[in-house]
Amino acid sequence: MLMAVLGAGASYDSDPSHPISVPFLNSSWRPPLANELFENRDAFVAALSEYPQCHAIVPYLRRPEKTESVESVLQRLQGEASSDRARHRQLAAVRFYLQRVIWNCDATWTDVLKGVTNQTTLVDQIRHWSKATDVVWIVTFNYDTLIERSLASVGVAFNDVTDYIRHPTWKLLKPHGSINWVREIETTISMANRGNGSEVAREIINRADELSITKKYRMIRELPGGDRPEIGLFPAIAIPVETKSDFECPQDHLEALKVAIPSVDRLLFVGWRASEGHFLEMLSAGLRKGLSAMVVSGSPGDARETVDNLERYGIECNFEIHEEGFTSFVIRRSIDHLLQ
Repeated sequence: MLMAVLGAGASYDSDPSHPISVPFLNSSWRPPLANELFENRDAFVAALSEYPQCHAIVPYLRRPEKTESVESVLQRLQGEASSDRARHRQLAAVRFYLQRVIWNCDATWTDVLKGVTNQTTLVDQIRHWSKATDVVWIVTFNYDTLIERSLASVGVAFNDVTDYIRHPTWKLLKPHGSINWVREIETTISMANRGNGSEVAREIINRADELSITKKYRMIRELPGGDRPEIGLFPAIAIPVETKSDFECPQDHLEALKVAIPSVDRLLFVGWRASEGHFLEMLSAGLRKGLSAMVVSGSPGDARETVDNLERYGIECNFEIHEEGFTSFVIRRSIDHLLQ
């Protein structure tokens, strides 16, 4: 069984025509890396204008100190939220902002690329080598839906959250949530039945510290508000913090993966730093030792960081490193060596 784990670098380097080292005109819509999430792009500024509740913390996130990352800044702010109600509301606004800005990038980037992505070619390469009885697990820590669109090429449709693990061959886990996922709010939202998504979001953010947010996940097809205007819906998106300890996905998805991990015999890591301790612990508890694994990254330093983090959690594999980026890896069909 193959498990492919995709990080932010996979979405960032999703255009086979313009790999990460090549500038191009539509870069403003390229899926952002973590440190780019609050950049001063026109589209990002427009999205921020919808959520003034988080404006006070944006300067920390837009220009983090050289020794810090956006994740470490958010980690500190999240730590302050337990004793600061305003901070709690600010971080709720960040979730709404991230959902909107990645949603817009996802839609426009998809239109720019017209379906030609490294993800789609990777899926086809896996299909080519897979046997009819093979099961493939794809794990992505990205909020966007690039991989969902790519899986359509092999007949996988996502109409409900349950579809992510329903297909007999292709299973998709999104441990940190997705732009098209929400969780139902049990608390009554007074504006929810008035048909104005912006007002509903504003009330949810302003009352974030008092809401009862359920674990009932559902998919939405438009922003804001989704398809249940009579109730409140909260973005199912994890705050990107440095020490990631929480999952933002249905529990049955996680349980299905736990059952599958001991059967994994090949691993592929693309554009992932392996900093998600909660997920690494799950892998470490179930993976066999000495598996064949490929690490795809944009630089030797990033690749080494991924391997070091994996080994730190006791994940011992025969690592093969590809440090020229996702585009080069796909075009050269380097995965063939892992799959054949």
